[in-house]
Amino acid sequence: MKVGIFVDSTNVSRNGGFAMRYDILRDYCSQHATPIRMNTYVAFDRERAEEDFEYRDKQFGYFAVLRSFGYKVITKPVRWYTDDEGVRYGK
Repeated sequence: MKVGIFVDSTNVSRNGGFAMRYDILRDYCSQHATPIRMNTYVAFDRERAEEDFEYRDKQFGYFAVLRSFGYKVITKPVRWYTDDEGVRYGK
């Protein structure tokens, strides 16, 4: 049997999953099936990365760890919006 693993990592972390064990997830899914695709989707704020080197370094380190577990890291740019009251928020 074959299986695909698709993780929306930004959504997981926003809902309390900061300690997600991607290696355990991979191993669990590999017990009875062969993973043919392992993707994780992450938001990346390019604007912030240009100004905040700590953010950039931590994000790149996180991406490297995910890749070391065999995941393909797919980055989606953060899009910034302003609501009717002038409050800026990212999505």
